[in-house]
Amino acid sequence: MNNGFLLKRNKIIDYYNKCWLNRFKNGHNPNSLAMHMGIFENGISDNEAAKLNSNVLIARKLNLPINAPLKIVDAGCGVGGSLKYFCEKYPTVQLIGINISSEQIEFAKENLKSLRSVKFLIEDFTQTSIESEEIDYVYAIESVCHADSKISFFKEAYRMLKPGGSLLILDYVQSNIPVDFEMQTHLDFFQNGWAVNQYLINPGDSAISAGFKSFKIENLNQQVMEGISLSSQKAKLKLELKENSLESIEIAHLQACISLKILVENGIIEYQSILCKK
Repeated sequence: MNNGFLLKRNKIIDYYNKCWLNRFKNGHNPNSLAMHMGIFENGISDNEAAKLNSNVLIARKLNLPINAPLKIVDAGCGVGGSLKYFCEKYPTVQLIGINISSEQIEFAKENLKSLRSVKFLIEDFTQTSIESEEIDYVYAIESVCHADSKISFFKEAYRMLKPGGSLLILDYVQSNIPVDFEMQTHLDFFQNGWAVNQYLINPGDSAISAGFKSFKIENLNQQVMEGISLSSQKAKLKLELKENSLESIEIAHLQACISLKILVENGIIEYQSILCKK
């Protein structure tokens, strides 16, 4: 690994440890264990319930059968929230969680220890030790944005998937170029504050380049906007009340939450579901 890659990797780990992991240790999102936006649909109005509903959306889009002996990879599994859900709902599925953060993996193991075994890999999800054509489904929730090379992720997912397997990504996509300095500043805040060098652009092109035979993209802005607005409101309040006690990395995170709402409202960022078929 070159020094530039290691610096980027360490920045991502540091961001999640300081802005997220400590919050989970203090009881944040105890049911969903989610670091991602929730899916507000079918009358759901509670933020935690919406985060749990992201797992329902994944199962629906992948058309997961209940009692099939499938192998599923969570690429960028965080502290194991989605893995916990699929452990409970899909008893015959073999689950593999991939994360570059050993601290998050240890937290996930502790929270899943009362459930059946999940295999965890402390690896870069663009270059894994998983055998080729071993996996039925790969999903990634707001994690592909952190890949230094997005096409490398698509290629690795394609390699590990069986023929006919599917990749599902839920993530932020840059859909337009900022038209002025203000929007560019918000995009910079959004990227730097969440330890992202570049959000996804034209993910369908990457899917086809990686070898996937088809892809389907859906704009989910309407389903996540309530969560984005709530995150922005909370971030503004935290900055007003606690700015002097926050570390710079935490302040940048909160600024990113505020900028995200503005970027979505101005058509620069979309929250998309990207379903790719091998």
